[in-house]
Amino acid sequence: MDIKERIAQMMFQYRKQKQWTQKELATGICTQTVISKIEKGESLPSVDLFFKLAKKLEMPMEDILALFNLETQVTNQLSQDQIQTLLYRQDYQTLAFLLDKMNLETASYDDVLTYKWVHAILAFHLEKDAPRALEEFDELIAKEKQSQRIYYLALNSKAIVQMEIKDYQAAKVTLEGLEQHYYEFLGPEFVAKVLINLARLYMYLDNNVMCLDYATKTVDLLVKGQKLFLLGEAYFYQAYAWNELGLLDSALLSCQRSVMLFEIEEKKLALNAAKSLLREIEEGLKTY
Repeated sequence: MDIKERIAQMMFQYRKQKQWTQKELATGICTQTVISKIEKGESLPSVDLFFKLAKKLEMPMEDILALFNLETQVTNQLSQDQIQTLLYRQDYQTLAFLLDKMNLETASYDDVLTYKWVHAILAFHLEKDAPRALEEFDELIAKEKQSQRIYYLALNSKAIVQMEIKDYQAAKVTLEGLEQHYYEFLGPEFVAKVLINLARLYMYLDNNVMCLDYATKTVDLLVKGQKLFLLGEAYFYQAYAWNELGLLDSALLSCQRSVMLFEIEEKKLALNAAKSLLREIEEGLKTY
């Protein structure tokens, strides 16, 4: 029995134990159609989706460990794509669980550095320890010669923490130094992260022209590459800047696109912020 069939069987059994319909299990997580495909063995859920469903079904941890054989195989299971997906969804609990099961003795040097990078991110988001996170990022930044990929990831993450603790000038220095070099080492999704963080930074600094500039660069990059990743956020910052500059028609269009994308991605907090901004723009248009 392969992993897809085992997950299908487990999902069905635990759902029946709860006496839930597929729709009841799906509520707040995904669609009934997704549950149906998983239980039929037609679809393999992503790591973050599986753990959300497992948590709702109250699956015992030993069953989950047995399913994935995490003690020996988690290094192979936790790919770069999975890490990025969990970070994008801000599912830090799942990421921490998987990270804890990694076998560093058999991991490559680059995987060990990746582990340390994620560990620093979790130190901030789960333990709320900004000084420790910044110290760990600096340790990775000092290893530029060993891994330029980790060097740039650590710089970007450091800037995010600096923004979160409202050290905007330090974040500005970090991001501007990063912006000069990222294209040749990392792909468009990472470039989008840097650009969107610059848009966010200039929003905090009340520099609406620069916020608009970086948000628009992000939109252009993602639309050209036909990627939804961070596009909702890019349209949101674009709408914010247009609104602050008094260009309400442009703000309305960008904000409507932002709302639509956040609804598709089911990003509730971002969706609420976008809807609030949309109401503000619509009220402004009424008195314009």
